[in-house]
Amino acid sequence: MCSRVGSVIEVTPVLQGYYAAPRLKSGRRMGIAVVHDVLGFADPNCRHLVDHWASRGFEALMPDCFEKEAEPPGLPDDDDEAFQKWLANISNEKFRENCLLKVLDCIPILKEQAGFPASQEANLDQLRVEYFAATQLQ
Repeated sequence: MCSRVGSVIEVTPVLQGYYAAPRLKSGRRMGIAVVHDVLGFADPNCRHLVDHWASRGFEALMPDCFEKEAEPPGLPDDDDEAFQKWLANISNEKFRENCLLKVLDCIPILKEQAGFPASQEANLDQLRVEYFAATQLQ
């Protein structure tokens, strides 16, 4: 189990992210953009995943995909109607597209932190599978 090593950073002027770096850095490394679950950006378990990937040698960054959206109003047992309304809002195509854009905003930071020169163009291979998007720096 890894300890909390990351911190909240500015990904863009309007987007925060939780970032963790590996302790040992040598040469070029891979970066991982982590997408939080339904409990949101501030959830300790989601941040633990970012810290975990950093402990395995990856630059890891989790954007706040709920950014301007409300955090979950509580669990269904607290207020099922409010939760279902909120869940429908974050389950639509527009929300998923906005989340993907926030993940893509992470790439320049991950690229820089992973040791790729700022002048070097990233070769981005994107794979979209229903609710999932993966991007690989080469």
